[in-house]
Amino acid sequence: MTLASDVSEADDLVLGACSAVVADGLPGDAPRLDLHLFAAIRTLANAHAGTSPKSGASAPSRCQSLVLTAPFNLAVSFLLVEVEGLSYAEAADVLDISSDAVALQLCEARLYFSTLPSDVTERRA
Repeated sequence: MTLASDVSEADDLVLGACSAVVADGLPGDAPRLDLHLFAAIRTLANAHAGTSPKSGASAPSRCQSLVLTAPFNLAVSFLLVEVEGLSYAEAADVLDISSDAVALQLCEARLYFSTLPSDVTERRA
C-alpha cells in the first residue's frame, strides 16, 4: 500500500506483478515466491513512479493514513518486517538494501510512530 496512492492502484500493482511472475517464471535462485512477488511489485511501482493517480480513489483508513504519512522507506521496511513477518535479511533482499539498512529504517520508523499522538489513554493500576 505504501507504493500506491489508493487501494485500486495497489491491486493493479499486485495483479501486474503476479502476471509478470507467471509470464517470466520464478528464477531458480528465488528463495520464496512471496519475496519474489514483493520485489516484482517494487520494480513495477518504480517503473510507474510519477504517473498520475487514478481518479475516484477511496479514502484510506486512519491506520493506513498513519503508515502512508511516514517517510516512504520507513513505511515499506516497517510493513515488510512488522506486518508481513519477513526477517531483516528477507526484507533487505526485497528492497535491494543491506540488513543493516533495514534495521536502521525500522528503528527510525518505530521512533517516528512513537511520536504520533494517540487517541488511546491507558489506565494503569
